[in-house]
Amino acid sequence: MRHVISPPQVLIVEPTPVYALLSSAELDAAGFEVTLARSLEDGLRSAEMLLEPHRPMSTAILLINITTGATDHEPFPGLQLVQLLRQRMDAGLLREAVIVGLVERTTVAAEAVAQEAGCHLLQAPVRGSAAQFLRRLVAPAAFVPAQRAVGPHIRSSHAA
Repeated sequence: MRHVISPPQVLIVEPTPVYALLSSAELDAAGFEVTLARSLEDGLRSAEMLLEPHRPMSTAILLINITTGATDHEPFPGLQLVQLLRQRMDAGLLREAVIVGLVERTTVAAEAVAQEAGCHLLQAPVRGSAAQFLRRLVAPAAFVPAQRAVGPHIRSSHAA
């Protein structure tokens, strides 16, 4: 019997269509299985499905735009989703996942809030060096060299 390792799954919660498409294409090419969510609400639903404790184990990374819906009073609204998911993981309601905050521009403030929330931080859209960083965050065994079907492996949680 041959053991097949599934590619790491990445959920991208990114409302900016161009960033979502560029990031998903880059990560798909790097060997990740990508799902897109266009809002924090869609991201929560998709993360709950992806991290359901009874699902078969697979490596998961959540890329969440933490500045989605930012205002002067609430510059990092996506952090609420990060904190909610982290609480559910800690309580055993969801499987563990690597959480990475996405921002349009990295700043000292963004780095500080990401660190406080216990997540990594990357600039959107995800490009080559960031994809390599994500590869290093997950177990090397989670990647199978280029033995993939032809075509993109990008799904969207948003019905078009």
